[in-house]
Amino acid sequence: MFRETQEGSALGAAVIAWVALGFVPDILITQKIGGAKTLVEPNSDNHEYYRQQSKKVEKVLEALKSTRS
Repeated sequence: MFRETQEGSALGAAVIAWVALGFVPDILITQKIGGAKTLVEPNSDNHEYYRQQSKKVEKVLEALKSTRS
């Protein structure tokens, strides 16, 4: 049915939606439909970079909000 794909995020989102809508009992359905064959661990360096960028974005958004007042 499903093969390993570069669109793992989309498949994950679809499975979460199926569970939320009650179409499947839980996310373990991914084991039956043949999800990814490789486990990908988060990259801690990337996580830290995006955390820093997120803080910058929050500061910019706050500055923009203050100009609207």
